[in-house]
Amino acid sequence: MSRYQNTRVVINREGFYKNIVKDRGMNDIRHYKTHQFYELKEEDLNDMIITYKVWSLGDRLHKYAHEAYGDSELWWLLGWFNQSPTDAHFKIGDKIAIPQPLETLLTLYYKPRV
Repeated sequence: MSRYQNTRVVINREGFYKNIVKDRGMNDIRHYKTHQFYELKEEDLNDMIITYKVWSLGDRLHKYAHEAYGDSELWWLLGWFNQSPTDAHFKIGDKIAIPQPLETLLTLYYKPRV
């Protein structure tokens, strides 16, 4: 599942990109709009089972995603849930939450922002 599912695409025709677009034989540049995240509430966590791991040397979000969900491409869900979007946002000794079940986590991610 792609994190870009249901994300609006905008076309950028700014003059700044004119030469880049021309050199690449393109007509325009397409960008994904920033996803408006649903802010998690305490009651959202009631149906979740959350385990915790301690970030250590060599850890990566994609490794945790593969272990927890069987799909390393879902690393971004762990980043979102932990409010640390990339591996670089964690340091050794940080506690990382691994929420389950995946279906509930995806429902929360795609829940309309209030």
